[in-house]
Amino acid sequence: MAIIWGSVISYIAISLFFYYYLYRFSLDIRMHIVLSFVLGLLGINIHSTLFMLMLHFVVLTLIMDSILCIFHVRQPTKYKYYVFFPFSLFLSLAFILYGTWNMHTIVRKQYNIQASQTLSKPYRIVLMADMHYPTNLTSSELSELLNRICSEEGDALILAGDMIDEFTSEKEIKDLYNQLSVLAKDIPVIYVLGNHDNGIYGTQSIDDDTLEEIIERYGMICLRDSSYFINGQLPIT
Repeated sequence: MAIIWGSVISYIAISLFFYYYLYRFSLDIRMHIVLSFVLGLLGINIHSTLFMLMLHFVVLTLIMDSILCIFHVRQPTKYKYYVFFPFSLFLSLAFILYGTWNMHTIVRKQYNIQASQTLSKPYRIVLMADMHYPTNLTSSELSELLNRICSEEGDALILAGDMIDEFTSEKEIKDLYNQLSVLAKDIPVIYVLGNHDNGIYGTQSIDDDTLEEIIERYGMICLRDSSYFINGQLPIT
């Protein structure tokens, strides 16, 4: 129900946005209304890249228009919009392209943390989050990533939420968990649920208890308001 209301609100808001700005172009009233509500369809799927593009475009346009009003820039109306509509669209495309590149580019970072208690050895923990499989990663990219994780020779792997999302099919969930279960044979794989793992923003969702059962069926450890001790020493909470 939430996704339906989100789509309705998005459609109305974007339609009104275009209705307001197209008014400046002195279109025929019927063309004006029809064009506004047709363009509103571009933002009806709130999970799509097109929606994100429209969201950036609307926000940037409103910001630029506000700046012009604040500084009392008085240019002929049509000229003003001919200039900053394309500029807003260009910036929106740039943000989306950067975001797409960033989603598919995983950067390795290393942190050295001093434990407060005495440990029998230095521990090496690998942490990964927001995979959103297969939205952000293809099957081959997933295999390559898991090979990179194996090469780190960690003592444990922490999956810090959003390994899957609303668009992950049952087959793809099994594909991901099957590959993660291979790692779980050698080291503890600790899974923390994120806000997308149970698909609450989609049309189909999995309750947390069922998802925990599925995760543990594949040999991983699901943390929900609980702790796990690596080798009985290092607590992960």
